[in-house]
Amino acid sequence: MTDRKAQKLAEGQQQLLAAEKHLKTGFFKWRPDYDSAAVCYQNAALAFKLAKEPEKSKDAYEKLADAHYRLGARFHAAKAYEEAGNACKELNAHNLALGFYDRASDMYLENGTPDTAALCLERAGKSVELINYEWAIQMYRKAAEICENEEDSKHRQAAEYIDRVARLQVQNNKLTDAVQSITKQCKLYSQIEKGQDNIPRLTCNLVLVHLHIGDPVSAEQAIYAATDYADSFDGTEEQDALTRLVEAYNDEEQDKLLQVTHTPMFKFMDNVYAKLARSLSVPGCSTSKPTTAVGIKQHKVAPTAEIVGQMQKEVDNMADKMSSLAASAPDIGGNVSADKSPQENQCVDDDIDLT
Repeated sequence: MTDRKAQKLAEGQQQLLAAEKHLKTGFFKWRPDYDSAAVCYQNAALAFKLAKEPEKSKDAYEKLADAHYRLGARFHAAKAYEEAGNACKELNAHNLALGFYDRASDMYLENGTPDTAALCLERAGKSVELINYEWAIQMYRKAAEICENEEDSKHRQAAEYIDRVARLQVQNNKLTDAVQSITKQCKLYSQIEKGQDNIPRLTCNLVLVHLHIGDPVSAEQAIYAATDYADSFDGTEEQDALTRLVEAYNDEEQDKLLQVTHTPMFKFMDNVYAKLARSLSVPGCSTSKPTTAVGIKQHKVAPTAEIVGQMQKEVDNMADKMSSLAASAPDIGGNVSADKSPQENQCVDDDIDLT
């Protein structure tokens, strides 16, 4: 332990003891002094943080949040809970960290700052996306609910949070849940000024998810529903392409389906949905260059009977050629060729000295 670390640890412990004294009551002190205790807890938390002791820092920040809450300072209590969550992340206690972030968002809401509450939950969701996507989804959903409860101008932000939810669900093969999330996005954007411009993109995402589930009927219904969300969708390039895509899927024509999914409209989608497009195939068939979508398991496809038959013919032809060559080859063991005269064969035998 370095001298600086030992110094900061000792300083933190002294501040904790001072805070406890401020909270004690006696005959001449009827109420705890939370103002002075909050200052001591703040100093202690900072000292432990500089000493690289996240466990002690987390405890100090939690006590600081309680002191601010008792003083009615909801915003400062929320900031302390956020710091406690950050300390938990350093300890890899992500589940505990999310609990502190959730309490911080509640404090921000009580303080009347919903924007800050949503941002707090967004930061929490980003921190655990690669660790536990279900936790991230919970954070993004709560952030979206906060934005939905605000004025209409916040609905766009809510739709963006739901988009994060949908992408995580597709990546982790939760396609049925993704359908609900994308549908909710469409409803939110349809209520936003200039939000209808996003309907064609979302409809493409929705149709791809439906087809991967194996539900072309719902995919077709999603195309029709898009005109309800946005009148401008009727007659667009996306409507035409999606209609041809569903028709190819229903007719089980893989070549036509690939012609649609290989167009720039599908190639340059969001990466998660572009992989869905590349891996899409009609029932009972596989793409010529199979690509596994994120979170979607890929299965080997057995060769068709036509391919097997063609391979068998090639093997039979090769066997016939080998038989013909063997029949026309000279009899090396007897050194006699059927194509030569008896005299020539006799000369050959005379040249071989067996003694």
